[in-house]
Amino acid sequence: MKKLKRKKGLIALATVFLLVAAGAGYFFYDAYFVEDDWGLVETAQDFDDFSFESVSKIEIGKVYDIDQDFKLVDESHFVYYYAENYDQDYLDEAREEAETDDIYPTIWMGEGTYKKSGDDYYLLTTREVKLEFLTVAAYKKKTYSSLTESAITIQQYPAKPQLQKKDGAYIYRTAQQSLQADGSLAETGTVSTTDVTTSDEKLADSVESFLADYKKADSQASSSQAQ
Repeated sequence: MKKLKRKKGLIALATVFLLVAAGAGYFFYDAYFVEDDWGLVETAQDFDDFSFESVSKIEIGKVYDIDQDFKLVDESHFVYYYAENYDQDYLDEAREEAETDDIYPTIWMGEGTYKKSGDDYYLLTTREVKLEFLTVAAYKKKTYSSLTESAITIQQYPAKPQLQKKDGAYIYRTAQQSLQADGSLAETGTVSTTDVTTSDEKLADSVESFLADYKKADSQASSSQAQ
């Protein structure tokens, strides 16, 4: 059973004090998005299906899971991917819970640079796109209704690495931070960690190569589907 993921909501950004997670883009900005990962688990057997292998070494070209998928493309670049993974029942349930129909299947895809220090990795997002789909059918056909480029404001690596090796296994570390007037970052919020585990997803090597597999929906067809 595939682990379902849901984005809880957007958080407004302050104009003076910008709270961000260590890095940039959806991948690192906890202030942009608060995640609420959950699985539709009905039995103990279903729960046991969520088996993930911890990671003691991060290898170039392999995909890993930190509640979103990422891959080191080469010695200095990485990509990441997050999808809502809606089917129609899940979409209907999410809309009912939120009491709005203004919820659509969504994908975030980003890329950036990284540097390594010992066993630890520092990550910095340089580009991110968000794709929205009007229907589950359009999502499956890779026909998006809108494409948005995220604003990337952080231009430096965080003071502490996001990927850290603890007790022989990797964790992904995030912390809310404040963007200072001089452009530096200062941690101001709660630190959270997620185990890095293996993933069977396949990721493109760049945002451009990812977008090559998608196309913009015809405006007239999109209008009729939205009605």
